[in-house]
Amino acid sequence: MKNEKILFLSLYTYSLTGGIEKVCQTFIEVLVELKNNHKIKGHLTLSLHDFKNFSNHKGFNGNRFLYGLAVLKDAFSADAIILSHVHLLPFAKLIRKLSPKKRVILFAHGIEVWKPLAKWKRDFLNEIEIWAVSRHTAEQLRKLNNVQNKNIKILNNSLPRSYSYSLAESLKANTRERYQISTDDQVVLTVC
Repeated sequence: MKNEKILFLSLYTYSLTGGIEKVCQTFIEVLVELKNNHKIKGHLTLSLHDFKNFSNHKGFNGNRFLYGLAVLKDAFSADAIILSHVHLLPFAKLIRKLSPKKRVILFAHGIEVWKPLAKWKRDFLNEIEIWAVSRHTAEQLRKLNNVQNKNIKILNNSLPRSYSYSLAESLKANTRERYQISTDDQVVLTVC
């Protein structure tokens, strides 16, 4: 992505607090760092349902018409379009109709792509890059939507730098006692 201008499209980024929104926030932090380190030329996030605007982030408060116009306008000056959600594929399809060589990348988050998609979406997924959040998601894309292996890369979700790993000692003690875990035991928590 060196010297590329990135257009990042999201449904929600800061107005909800779900998993995809946290991924979007962390990804924006990465874009800021890449820009500050001169690894990319620039970045802009357009968020359909966010209502606040600030540096390199525009929210459209659910106004699909204005969002669509902004997507089309900003897509032509961007080198790569990154979609945070499969529901944004119609915008990418339109961009590709107008600019067939435009680089398009989709974050594939679990359950939204763990089912058969419409034929046009399945076909389109084989024309773009996909960053799947897990091997399981990648496998579901291959199995249920016939996406070719060459189009899929696995990019696991990550935690922001600001994430606090510390837990109150009383919470640790209560949890260990509740689940009968000794202080010598190591615990790995996985979430599916």
